[in-house]
Amino acid sequence: SAIKEIARASVAITDNQFPPTKGESLADLQNAVSDDAAKLNQVSSELVAASRVSPEDLAVVANNFATVYGNCINHSMQLAGATKDAELQSEVIIQLKNCQSASNKLLSFEQAVRCGPHHTSPQEQPDPVRPLAHGQHQQPAQRMY
Repeated sequence: SAIKEIARASVAITDNQFPPTKGESLADLQNAVSDDAAKLNQVSSELVAASRVSPEDLAVVANNFATVYGNCINHSMQLAGATKDAELQSEVIIQLKNCQSASNKLLSFEQAVRCGPHHTSPQEQPDPVRPLAHGQHQQPAQRMY
């Protein structure tokens, strides 16, 4: 599942594992992290949007999110390791832990929506307004979320 993939990718953060670069310069790594962050932001928006469509779409987007997250973590840890600056490495770890926490919350929400008892799409949900008998006032039906 996507949550397991996030956990696997996050091991590098908790263990302070700085993978070796593959010959990329610091500028290349900075560009990769910037691109990954933009992709992560985009796929986060897609994940929220998919939660309103269908569980199947949501699962596909969640797996894509996990892949993009893993790439972002890997490039960020490579960049931090390439600097050899302990203060900068520490700051990167703190920021990645914040990203990890937000990603876990987002994917926990995704899992709750996908696996919850009310995971029908908005088009399949009943009209929230009850039909009125003659002389009654309109009362909204209660939705359970």
